[in-house]
Amino acid sequence: MREGSMSNYSKRIACSLAFCAVLYSAAYAQEAEDPAKVVPKLNIAWDCGKCTVNEKVIPLIEEAYRAEAAKSGRTVSATQSVDAKIHDFRQRNPGTRVMLGIMAGKDRLGLKISYKGQEIAVSDYSANAVQGMNALCESVGQNAYKQVVAMFK
Repeated sequence: MREGSMSNYSKRIACSLAFCAVLYSAAYAQEAEDPAKVVPKLNIAWDCGKCTVNEKVIPLIEEAYRAEAAKSGRTVSATQSVDAKIHDFRQRNPGTRVMLGIMAGKDRLGLKISYKGQEIAVSDYSANAVQGMNALCESVGQNAYKQVVAMFK
C-alpha cells in the first residue's frame, strides 16, 4: 500500500468518529437542555410464556409512543430508557376475526413497565371485527406514554 492511501484511510475513520461524536453530543445536549421535554424510550421485550410472537408488535408500540410524545412537544430519549415486557398477548387470525367478529374471541395486549422499583401495567383488548392488533398497539403505546410521563413527574 502506498503511504498516502493509508493516511487518507485514517482521515476517513477520524472524520467518521468525529461525526458520530457530534451526533451523540447533539442528542445529549438536547436532553440536558430541557429534560422536561424528553421522555425515556421503551426497552420492550417479550415475556408472555408460550404466546405466538408477532415481530410487528414492538415497532408499532414504539411508533405510537413516539407519536404521542411528539403530539405533546416531547422527544424520546436516545440515552434513558424504561424496561417494558409484553406479558399478555393474544392475536386472532385476521380472516377468522373478520368472518366471525366477536365470536372469534378478542385480541389482547398487555405491557408491564418498570423503572427504579416502580411498576405499572398498560393493556387493552378488542373484540372488534375490523380493528386488529395494529389498533391495539397504537392504544397501548399511547397509554404507555401517558403512564411513563406520570411516573416521571
